[in-house]
Order: sequence, then structure tokens, then C-alpha cells
Amino acid sequence: MIWALILLFFSLPAVSFAHEGHQAFYRLSVENGILVLESKLEIPDLHEILDNSEICEEDQDFNWCSATWLADQITITIDGKIHALTLESSVTEEGHLIFTHSLGSEPHEINSIEVNNTAFIKEITDYENIFQTTLGANQKGFKMNKERTKISITIN
Repeated sequence: MIWALILLFFSLPAVSFAHEGHQAFYRLSVENGILVLESKLEIPDLHEILDNSEICEEDQDFNWCSATWLADQITITIDGKIHALTLESSVTEEGHLIFTHSLGSEPHEINSIEVNNTAFIKEITDYENIFQTTLGANQKGFKMNKERTKISITIN
């Protein structure tokens, strides 16, 4: 019995710190009149994707290459117009890469947003992209995965 308790004691920390799944987080908001997409991605997941593909050369900067790859995976359409993602910054923090992409000036009025996001989903089947919009008083959140790569948001 004592051995079972000792084994349980040493196995609890391993369970409590286990990785609960693969997720990336995205937030579309307006900062100083500019539409901004902030993305928080796990570095090991990015390494897995970039190492298993021929997207980047070995001598390329990892952050820049990751940001370029991500911009190819996400399409944001606002009121029928596709907005290009322009990398503004990248920060490494606690095992994550945080990107800030600008999408240009905020339109006077936003009626609808369509997001297509396939990042990680093709290569890591249980991946979830958590997408949040914070536009004025309108805040919405969505889970995107292999069954749901596209969302449409109506802004009131």
C-alpha cells in the first residue's frame, strides 16, 4: 500500500503539467485606428511544421519564417475585401512566439468579417485555433479545427 501511495505522489506532478492539446490564439482588434491581428503560437508546434516541410531554408530567421508561413495560412476578409497581413513585430515569451500583424486602417464601418485559418490543422490533426474578435463593444470567440477552418462574423 505504501508503494502505491509513493507511486501516486510522484505521478501527480507529471499529470498536472501534461500538455492538454495543441492550441494557438488569435485576437483581431483595433489599435490607434489600425486593424491588428495578434497571434500567440507554441514554438515546438512551429518547429514541427517548419522542420517537416520545405517552407524555409536553414539559414532563414525562425521568427520571420514562422510569421511568413502564418500569413499564408490566414485570410481575413472585411466587407468583401481581403486584408493583407503585414508583420509588425515578433516576441518570444515562455515557449510561445507572439506576432503582431497589421491589416491597414480601420474601415469607417465594419459589417462582416470572414476568417479562413488553416494554420497547423493539416499537419497536426487535433489542433485548435482559438480566434477572438474585439472590435468596439463587439467581442466574439471561436474555436477552429479540422472541421471548422472558416468563420463568418456579422458586426451589428
